[in-house]
Parts: sequence; C-alpha cells; structure tokens
Amino acid sequence: MESIGRAERIAEKLQRGLLPRAKLVKTWAGFGNGRPCDGCDEAILSADIEQELEFEDGRTLRLHDACAVLWRRETSVQHTESGMTRARAAPPFGVSDEQVRVLLAAIVESSDDAIVSKTIDGVITSWNGGAERMLGWPAEMAIGSHITLIVPEERRAEEDEVLARIRRGERIRHFDTVR
Repeated sequence: MESIGRAERIAEKLQRGLLPRAKLVKTWAGFGNGRPCDGCDEAILSADIEQELEFEDGRTLRLHDACAVLWRRETSVQHTESGMTRARAAPPFGVSDEQVRVLLAAIVESSDDAIVSKTIDGVITSWNGGAERMLGWPAEMAIGSHITLIVPEERRAEEDEVLARIRRGERIRHFDTVR
C-alpha cells in the first residue's frame, strides 16, 4: 500500500475514533513478525520496522514505521528524541538510518535501566523511562538540570573527575558508582 493510502486510512480511523489521540507513554520498536498494522491493516513483515505505542488510556497500537510517522503527524504527538545520531545496528537490507534511529530510541526508552546523557558541562540532555523509575525524577524536570541532581554530595568530586577525563578526550569504558 502506498503512503498516501496509509495516510488516508490513518486519518479515517482517527476521525472514527478507532485510533487514539491520547498521551503516548511508551514506545517500542522492532522488526515485524506478520501481525497486522493497526493503521493500514496490512501485515508487518520481518523486513519492516514495527512500532508498538502504549497510551495513557491503556490502549496499545502496533504500526508499520511509516504508519507511526503518519499517526504522529495527524495527532501532533511526538516521540522521544534519542540523540543517538552515531548509533548503528545491523538491520535487514533496505532499512533506512532513520528507521534504525527509531528502533534504537525505542530500545533505550523501553529499558528498565536508567539511561541518561549529558553535555560535557554536565547538563542532562536525555532521560529514559528507566531513569524516571529508578531515580524518581520525571524527564521534564531532569532534562536541562545539572547531573548533580542525581549525584550525592559525597560523590560530586567523582563526577567532576569523570567530566574532566572526558574533556581531555579520555574514553570512560565502564563506570560503576553508588547513588
């Protein structure tokens, strides 16, 4: 089915209330397994990126990547930006870099681990759902704050040293700390 047909079908389903306009709370992406797309009703094949969207009202949608983009455009609901512009995966042939970024962003967002990124100056730039659950701060409050938001006073020198090493161009391979 071509994109214009998908766009019309998504718009029709939204108008009839068959697709939600509720707040998006979680996104997952992976390669399809033949289940039907809730947007265009076609099978999501193994060569396709499938997005699973969970909503505040409890509903879940399974969509082709293209249908998820169309749904977001129609509803003005945005997904979390991953900031992983250099990340790579080994997808099937014909999958775009954008689809890989969506997949990797969904992996980060659906992780139970706290995954946080920051600038070289220690300003938090991303904060996944695992960070919200483990650290207790919603992303809206954490993003834009300094990383010391989650660093105990007695560990701040440790954080300063990590940032100094990064500024010198050193790679921090693995770092365990106590929070």
